[in-house]
Amino acid sequence: MNPTRLENLLDELAAAELELVGYAQGYDRQGAPDQALLDEAVALAARADVVLACIGLDELSESEGLDRSHMRLPQVQTRLLEALYRTNPNIVAVVSAGSAVETAWEEHTRAVVHTSLSGQAGASAALRVLTGAVNPSGRLAETYPVRYEDNPTSAWFPATGELALYQDGPYVGYRYYSTTGTPVAHPFGFGLSYSHFEYAGLSVDEGGAHLTVTNTSAVDGTEVVQLYVTAPAGVWGPTRELKASPRCPWRRGRR
Repeated sequence: MNPTRLENLLDELAAAELELVGYAQGYDRQGAPDQALLDEAVALAARADVVLACIGLDELSESEGLDRSHMRLPQVQTRLLEALYRTNPNIVAVVSAGSAVETAWEEHTRAVVHTSLSGQAGASAALRVLTGAVNPSGRLAETYPVRYEDNPTSAWFPATGELALYQDGPYVGYRYYSTTGTPVAHPFGFGLSYSHFEYAGLSVDEGGAHLTVTNTSAVDGTEVVQLYVTAPAGVWGPTRELKASPRCPWRRGRR
């Protein structure tokens, strides 16, 4: 597709009220090892207060026309994060990916901003989140497993024959992980913001569920209330399922 204009984070940073120490590519776009690119980025990181590391899945890693054989980020990217972290631990990873990935590399970051596939204006949107101009409130729409083998479909994907067998039944995504007690890196519905919220007074009647949500922080923000229910005893199915996800703004002190 042809965007009307296409932003990049480097240009957006140059126009912001931030001191930009510099830019280094850091890794080969197609995943080829390049020590010179890595060394340049590490040297630059030593001069910065905070390092923004733009990482994610490229066209070879995810596509609608193929099945992935693993859920790892390209090795050149995780190797870069390790090297940067040894030099400057203040790493903020800006991730671009259209599907879940393994996240062992997060131990080499202080924060992660997941932009998903953010479109032509994604760079300025990411910068607004990074600088606090916008308070993020998004939630993951899928579970991030600890490793690919934890995914219940890993045994029959990638498909080797003409047919790809669907064997999940009702245990799709978080329904499988919560029912089996399989540890995950980040659960479905996970997300952080610059605000803090407290829930109180939950009650359930024929009209639905009711509770009080209070923003206890000094930062205006939006909370996503997620309601999960369990089927009655004797009814076969997942341990819990999402039944409602109302979204509403909660300003300081407002209920």
